[in-house]
Amino acid sequence: MTAMRVGVLLAALLAAMTTAGILSAQDDSAAQNLQERYGIRVDLQKYPQADPKEVMRSIAKAMKAGDVKYVLAHLASPSHIDKEVNGKVENLETLAKELSERDRAEEIVDAVERHLKDGQWTIWEALAWSEAEGVKGVSLEKIDSRWFLHNHAVDKPEEK
Repeated sequence: MTAMRVGVLLAALLAAMTTAGILSAQDDSAAQNLQERYGIRVDLQKYPQADPKEVMRSIAKAMKAGDVKYVLAHLASPSHIDKEVNGKVENLETLAKELSERDRAEEIVDAVERHLKDGQWTIWEALAWSEAEGVKGVSLEKIDSRWFLHNHAVDKPEEK
């Protein structure tokens, strides 16, 4: 599989997560109930999220296990997913099924693992970025003590 194909597939997962724009973590943290979303309890033992690389490892692990609903409910940006599925469990299930039916889990895992292995990581306050050759860049946000993957990479602030 080519690096371009892996990048396209990671982009497809990220784009499928939402069509909404990036919102800041501060806008959503007070309103979010992050312990249970869409009937799924958070499991930080199984899928830790204490730092950006840890959440990427958790995404790979969950995708390998076929736990796409967990990825959408707890590892992707809550504001993005909520808008994509209009807050409805049945829409989350449909989105998870669509991602699973496309048989993209393996390619998504490959792209995530590429970021873990070769990514150039930058962490600034409650945002993180990874860029790796041959795959689409990613960004993550921190809400409370947990990190979440954005649907598409947020631009890095310019260095002064």
